[in-house]
Amino acid sequence: MKERGAFCMIQSYVLLILCVICWGSNFVFGSMLVHEFPPLLLSAFRLTATSICLLSYAWGTRKLGKLSLRDWKLLVPLAIFGTLLNQTAFFTGLQTVDATTASLILSLAPLTIALLARIFLKELITKQMLVGSVIAITGIFFVVGADQMVFRFP
Repeated sequence: MKERGAFCMIQSYVLLILCVICWGSNFVFGSMLVHEFPPLLLSAFRLTATSICLLSYAWGTRKLGKLSLRDWKLLVPLAIFGTLLNQTAFFTGLQTVDATTASLILSLAPLTIALLARIFLKELITKQMLVGSVIAITGIFFVVGADQMVFRFP
């Protein structure tokens, strides 16, 4: 029984590493593709490919539930504005900045969501969130701001 648990743990780590590799390559490949194709086309292709993968998984696992008209009315605008607009902005941004800067800017998304949740939803910001935010901003400052700063050592 212990071998099964160890296998599941290894499998989980392999899948996490694969996920990180795919996510990280997103910026590099996006940066290359945006010089060959318009951002809207890349966004539409990405949305289509992602939808096909997710629908195939849901259909294959028999977990594709029936959607009501109300669900469709919520999902369609979310797909258009939340995904297509987001991805179009992402690819448009990659036309003017390098992949490293884009990934660092996008890494601010959780921080932005936490701040907006505090403002609009009155959610609490914990000490751990503050420490993590300071670390994230410091890292971004050193990577993005390194070009503008001159380090002088005695």
